[in-house]
Amino acid sequence: MTSSLPSGPSAGSAGSRLSRPAGMSLKMSTVLFAIMAMAFIVAIIFAANSSTVVGWLVVIVAGGWLAIFAFLVFTFRAAAKKAGQALDSAQRDFARDRSKAAPVAGTSVVSERDTLLDEK
Repeated sequence: MTSSLPSGPSAGSAGSRLSRPAGMSLKMSTVLFAIMAMAFIVAIIFAANSSTVVGWLVVIVAGGWLAIFAFLVFTFRAAAKKAGQALDSAQRDFARDRSKAAPVAGTSVVSERDTLLDEK
């Protein structure tokens, strides 16, 4: 079994490396958020059917957990997006600085005056 690795300028880009894990975590957070919402809806239905104080306390607890979960998901999602943008920016800056500092391959024309000044 052989596998080919991508080559070229996009092979090491942050987008190609992070797209699969970021997509996986986004899917997982969406699924877990849906599960929490379903648990909250079920708690409301059972509390409305039983009309007891304990049922409504369960609804309040489930709502609190849903609110905490929503806050964490949206906060982490925004922080991950900002961190990804900062990383991409730093990589672009590093690549730009590195390309400026790299010696130019090939031949170059040097004037006689410059070589004479170097010899003195």
